[in-house]
Amino acid sequence: MKLENFSDKELDKIVKNIEAENKRRANRTAAATAIIAVLKKHKLSIGDIPELGLERRPSKTGRKKRAVAKKTVAAKAIAKPSKKTDKRIKVAHKYKNPEGPEKWSGRGRAPKWVNSLLEDHNISIEQFKAGKRYKI
Repeated sequence: MKLENFSDKELDKIVKNIEAENKRRANRTAAATAIIAVLKKHKLSIGDIPELGLERRPSKTGRKKRAVAKKTVAAKAIAKPSKKTDKRIKVAHKYKNPEGPEKWSGRGRAPKWVNSLLEDHNISIEQFKAGKRYKI
């Protein structure tokens, strides 16, 4: 591609990306130089690092999650198994199918029987909800 084919905005974006990449590389080089200086100060080499048993440590949030998980596993081992309870609130049905036993609360996605009634009677969902025929 030729640079003449790019717009001014595209060229500015490319320049910013190049500057950001140069800065990232400079930071990596500075960090590597600092690491090498520390290793030399302590008379170590890069090959000595695995022998020291230094493993990559998880982030603070990762450690917290694992600690919480360990506590909950230990607590479950000691405590009696509890029943799983559904904390969602059940909503009363507001609409019924006049041709069958189906009911609907009016929330969420409309069931198939509602959609078929809408198509059969050529009405909208708002008209369905306003109609006294379908209310409980």
